[in-house]
Amino acid sequence: MFRYVTELKALVIDADSFSFNVDLWEKLAGSFQLFFLTESDATEKLVCSMYGNNHVYKSSERVLWPNQETHHVVLEKMSVHTTEIAYVSADSTFLVKALGFMSGTILVRAEGMSYPEISIAPDMFYGSLKSMESSLLSTGKGFSGEIMINPLGKRGKQGAVMVPLRDGQYRIPIMVLGRYYGKHHYMYQLHPYSSAIFLNKQYGKRYYGIFDSMFAQLLSNSVAVLKKHFKIDCVCSVPPHPGKENRFLKILNIISEQNGIKNIDDKFCCIKEYDTQKTSSEVDRQKNVKEAFSYTGNLQGKNVVLIDDIISTGATVKECFRALKACGAKEIFVVVMAVNQLGGSYWCLENPAVWCRDCGNKMYLTVNSRSKKFFYSCKCGRTLDYEKAYRQLIEKIDKEFNN
Repeated sequence: MFRYVTELKALVIDADSFSFNVDLWEKLAGSFQLFFLTESDATEKLVCSMYGNNHVYKSSERVLWPNQETHHVVLEKMSVHTTEIAYVSADSTFLVKALGFMSGTILVRAEGMSYPEISIAPDMFYGSLKSMESSLLSTGKGFSGEIMINPLGKRGKQGAVMVPLRDGQYRIPIMVLGRYYGKHHYMYQLHPYSSAIFLNKQYGKRYYGIFDSMFAQLLSNSVAVLKKHFKIDCVCSVPPHPGKENRFLKILNIISEQNGIKNIDDKFCCIKEYDTQKTSSEVDRQKNVKEAFSYTGNLQGKNVVLIDDIISTGATVKECFRALKACGAKEIFVVVMAVNQLGGSYWCLENPAVWCRDCGNKMYLTVNSRSKKFFYSCKCGRTLDYEKAYRQLIEKIDKEFNN
């Protein structure tokens, strides 16, 4: 799903990243305004003949696109707001810049996404322009986890992205169900799915575990998808630190029961304490978790699903993979609730936020432990319903470019 698109009215197309498909764009033009960015004289001439001069911007500075200048041009010529457009490209670098405008982003590419690219993920990914066309003309397709947790209702068709994580000679398939924005990211307090994952694992807090049933269904559905294509024998999770509670225990039992596979988590454990890895480099993380996990049993010829909540560099998953492989596992599929988003910046010096109208301070996204409803809270005591806060934020984002 799009992070902050209210109603999709226009598609901004990085035309030079595609072969120009006249028939396809014609179909989309029936439902959306189309605007093309190009360096090509031929493409500019073709677009002008099809849609008119106000639907194309030509420049020799594609390496800088999209930027504030091109974004202003799009909004002015299409008469739309920032939150009513989506950028479409086959170039992930192009879309990273587009993310900063809080507009939608759609990557279309047959060869899929690499693991580094999923750490700065677009809102939607399609393998072809044809599949994008059919999806957008219905409901659109976004990350399953983000759609499931969305407080504004189910917006779009649930989907996941498969990316390869390489470890020497092995290629570890990772099924990604969403994006996680950490506290240093400008989306930190604006993304309910990230907040749900974070709050759900705060041991001793009133909201600890309140999303377990929803996460269990999300993960179980994903395992069921894998089962349609592969033989799956068992499931486990990344083991907790020694002496710590396994947050996935109930979730794994549900996955096991619903999919008719064995829960082998009781045989997979962490055998050494290791430091937190939030600020460590990839090399340091790998050294940190080296030989930290052990499986006591025989997995000869078995296909295993490994569950985790947030993955960053993949160091922990790689070490778990090695431990399971050492016990004979044939294939290991990893399903992660979210990939930590490591890059991206907002276009404006002041990051988007929800501000208290009583005291002027920043409000923070939290959840009611009983109703599971998200709301914003201020230190002064004022609270704001998520939907009202969302509308307030949309107005602010749109005004920034209108002024």
